Amino acid sequence: MERRQYPLYIRLALVSAATGVAGWLIRFFGSSFVDPSTNAKLYDLMPAVGSSIMSACSLMFLIVAAATVIDCARTKTFTWTHAIILALAGCVTVAAGIDGAYPR
Repeated sequence: MERRQYPLYIRLALVSAATGVAGWLIRFFGSSFVDPSTNAKLYDLMPAVGSSIMSACSLMFLIVAAATVIDCARTKTFTWTHAIILALAGCVTVAAGIDGAYPR
């Protein structure tokens, strides 16, 4: 039984999405696992760390968008998979821009 090799842009999108989810979890729930009385600096730092990871996710999705466009040009086709990945990359980039413009 052969393993299916997914295109680069799909693999990059999965890694980027996992990074974004990890950043979101750290931003909103990371401070819950740190005792503020014993580790106040880490408690205050966790939302900033999560937000930075989410920003990195946004940059990764820009790379995903570029890889998707390159794949479209290389294969000379535009499929639903390409459309979904590009829409997802656009939404993540806009969300990261809003998150950066209006910090908590």
